[in-house]
Amino acid sequence: MEHKPQKQRLSRVELRRQADEERRDRNAPWQSLILVLVLVALAIVPVAAPGTTQQEMRLEGQQSAVRKAAKKKVKKQAVQKSSSGKTYVVQSGDSWASIAAKHDMTADELAQLNDSTTTAVLSVGQKLKVK
Repeated sequence: MEHKPQKQRLSRVELRRQADEERRDRNAPWQSLILVLVLVALAIVPVAAPGTTQQEMRLEGQQSAVRKAAKKKVKKQAVQKSSSGKTYVVQSGDSWASIAAKHDMTADELAQLNDSTTTAVLSVGQKLKVK
């Protein structure tokens, strides 16, 4: 008598688990595609507040460009040529060290060039001699 292998009977829980896994496997490519499409859409479409028109978004971009150009102009104006050499106009947030670093000097050298010390307080608009 020949012995036939018996099929192992699976419990309802195991059958349910297998069915769930098969369903997930079938849906996985679609879910990945949808995720990729959403990410691409978010990268392309500019994010704006609800109700913002395209014209308002364009205007904001132009204003941003104007602000950047104005900031560059202020930086250029900070260093001026005078008859006795270059001068730097102190800006908000400047320190002896930060100004010196911009002009390849040490803070002590900068202070000495301006007949001062690094402990002296700088004022916005103050003109300093620089190399």
